[in-house]
Amino acid sequence: MRQPSLIQCALLQADGHFDLENTVNGGDDDDLYDAVQGIALSDSTVPNSREWDGTDSRLIVSDIGPSGDNIKFRVGGESEVNTITKTVVADLLIPDSDPGGITSTTQVSERGKLQNIKLAIHISHTYRGDLKVELESPSQKIVTLHSRQGGDLDNLNLQLDSADFVPLQSLLNEEIRGTWTLHVEDLLKQDVGRLDTWSLTLEYESQDESISGETSPGLAIPDHNVNGIESPIRITKPGIVKGITIDVDISHTYRGDLQIEIVAPSGQRAILRNSNGTSGENLIESYSESSTPSLMALIGEKIKGDWRLGVRDLLIYDKGVLNRWAISIIREQ
Repeated sequence: MRQPSLIQCALLQADGHFDLENTVNGGDDDDLYDAVQGIALSDSTVPNSREWDGTDSRLIVSDIGPSGDNIKFRVGGESEVNTITKTVVADLLIPDSDPGGITSTTQVSERGKLQNIKLAIHISHTYRGDLKVELESPSQKIVTLHSRQGGDLDNLNLQLDSADFVPLQSLLNEEIRGTWTLHVEDLLKQDVGRLDTWSLTLEYESQDESISGETSPGLAIPDHNVNGIESPIRITKPGIVKGITIDVDISHTYRGDLQIEIVAPSGQRAILRNSNGTSGENLIESYSESSTPSLMALIGEKIKGDWRLGVRDLLIYDKGVLNRWAISIIREQ
């Protein structure tokens, strides 16, 4: 006669003391989980979610909400950690004894929660003790990376990792999408320098499936021409648009001449920027449905097909080039 299988279960206590199993008490306040950002229970936590034989069950509980009538949390397998690196060749002079300093930006179109951040910053300067360096996240949180250390030593080369540089840990679990800004100030007289390059490496947990593409067409934009140019990016995966971001990099001697639009495979159009006659050179910008309401017209569109960026120079005299553009689409699950 076949013996029935034995099913075992236990109540996990957040403090990992196993007081219930050992009849130490009938339960205490430390048995309950508080609100937790990130992973609360996994193979490597205390307590852990391993099977009775010690093997990894691959059960993960994360992002536990605050106490209430309804508590939200996430349950699933091992989260995939993605990595993106943005490198900026800034080549910017740092004004001497000027608290306004300089700023250099890079755009991140991917969505996800930040798990780790690394920075590499290279500054040529004859007195690094003059310098203050800060990083600003898309949420406008500012972290000081360097504040006048190093005295009269030349140059500043920073290699920072949130794993051991505590100030950067305040950015963990933030949304990575948006503008990341490096601020550099020279706060004392006499010595001068230059921000040469900096790079940002983000390790993040993707919140949605992102489908992306980019191209560097190097197309000249005809002056004072309503037809302008179009540049396509083909997306081969099917699905429906849940969110969309367009990154644009254009060299131009008078950006106020430019009108830019994105055209979906269905022909549905959204104006990203209208010609407004304002002065200023070049256009490096990121457009999302949160910053550019016209993009809401593309939510619900089919993803697969050719997405086309249209650029027109509607005023006379100045010319430019479409260097690069990229599209990132969040696919509806």
